[in-house]
Amino acid sequence: MRLSFVVMTEDRETLLRRCLDSLGPRLPPGVEALVVFNGSPAAMRGRVAADYPWTRALALRGRCAREPARRIASGAGRRTA
Repeated sequence: MRLSFVVMTEDRETLLRRCLDSLGPRLPPGVEALVVFNGSPAAMRGRVAADYPWTRALALRGRCAREPARRIASGAGRRTA
């Protein structure tokens, strides 16, 4: 089974970096890190992509309330048996 570890952020780059710094060495093989940018600026997305190339990004248009953003993110993660 392949899984995604989903991290959602709303313009909190410092906290996101702390999370990814902690998460990266602990991810088991076959588990991806999906970073969901909820209304975050393109410059932030670019910096994170450059510094954490092992992540996959999903940029939401505008800002979503947390629950709709979670639904979108969970649908974007990969789950295959």
